[in-house]
Amino acid sequence: MSLYSQSLKSQVFEPRVDTATRTEFRLDKDAVYLGNFKLQVGCAGSAADMYNKAAGGAGLIRRISLYDGATLLDECREANRYLSWFNQGGPNDNNRYVSQELVRHEIGFSQTDDRIVTGQSATGTKVIRINTDSDLLQEKTDCYLDLRVCLPFLNAIGVIDTALFDNLRLLIEYEDLSSVAGRAKVLVKNTATTLAKRRPLLVVDEVKEAGLKQKTRSQVKPFQWNVYEHDLVQIPEVVAAQVGASESASVDTVQSTSRVIDGFRNKYVSRMVMMKAYSNKNFNLVLNQAQGTVVRGVGDYASNAQHKEKVQLVVNGRQLFTGKGLEGAAQIADAHADAWGNYNIMPFTHQENVGMDTTGSSDGARHNCFGVAGTEASSPENDSRETRGGSVRVGQHSFIGIKVEDRLTGQLQLKYERSASLDANAAAYNATGAGLDLHVYAEIPKKFDLSGGKYSISYV
Repeated sequence: MSLYSQSLKSQVFEPRVDTATRTEFRLDKDAVYLGNFKLQVGCAGSAADMYNKAAGGAGLIRRISLYDGATLLDECREANRYLSWFNQGGPNDNNRYVSQELVRHEIGFSQTDDRIVTGQSATGTKVIRINTDSDLLQEKTDCYLDLRVCLPFLNAIGVIDTALFDNLRLLIEYEDLSSVAGRAKVLVKNTATTLAKRRPLLVVDEVKEAGLKQKTRSQVKPFQWNVYEHDLVQIPEVVAAQVGASESASVDTVQSTSRVIDGFRNKYVSRMVMMKAYSNKNFNLVLNQAQGTVVRGVGDYASNAQHKEKVQLVVNGRQLFTGKGLEGAAQIADAHADAWGNYNIMPFTHQENVGMDTTGSSDGARHNCFGVAGTEASSPENDSRETRGGSVRVGQHSFIGIKVEDRLTGQLQLKYERSASLDANAAAYNATGAGLDLHVYAEIPKKFDLSGGKYSISYV
């Protein structure tokens, strides 16, 4: 007999509270659930559109928190941004043919017969349905998230016993879909589209058979797991007045800055990842489209490659890297791969200005080298940069990944350097000195202790 028919039963929970900005789920008392919680979430719009290419349907979600009453068990802040990066760690085949259809992103790529790399989905199932479509059609385009990805506590504990966690609450907070900035984190084609969040569902597997239920309860032991905490620092803008008098002068202005990352003080930090988003969110839009409503590539979830950048981290007074630190796109990519393993991005999208110019006449070859991410013809991003031969996603996937493996008893200091040139199109998205929001996620161990039927959670 099937395990699900005899011992396990999938339960679908409706929200206890559901508004435009937050959803709260509560689970039944005195029950045992597997930790593989799944969330179905999506939205409908006034016009058909597509979910963000990196975050998929998760672009809706600003924060996910798991509480037992007032006790925080685990949370993921800036969940959409974290998931947009995490999704890129999977194998290409899984992302392109499985995760694309579940999460509704466009991570994973293929190569066309003429050797042009494309990240577009073959099925196009990421379309956000219009408000008048049937519920069945809308459900086919919802996002399905495994919550163990952003709430590692669920994976570490394995089973959730609501006799132990007697007031279990799952809280989902959303982006403000009434604002352009909020819609730009969800949509691709038109940030003027009116969006409405659909009523989400929580799917959990409940242990029903009495013997198995008692056995799983007895297997809950003290354990340690990693949480992913978020901090934000900013790299200031290099304004035009600070750069050379003209672009033809070929004068670069070197910006060297030092920033203290203070959100993880007195905690043990295992690994970190930094994402370089534009501070001016207009830079995430295709500015020569009507009203600047089209999102450029992966939008605010990009980690934008910078010109001649160098990265050094000072941990408790000591430099983490020898010499000047990480210099250039190759070393930054190597450090990320060393810390976090392989990540699934289209070739060359971790660096700037590859394959951007056509060869021959304006009607000639679309790319100046094979294997570079190409113009996606059905994409709305056909701005002047793409018609010159390269995808706008080139330069959008430059993540800084670092192994720290130390307790921060002192300061965690970032030393960052880049070069800025006076740009003839300085008001547009490709200004080399644009201000940056540096989103930092740290992997931090915590421990769960159990004694006398009571539990406690603390940092290691």
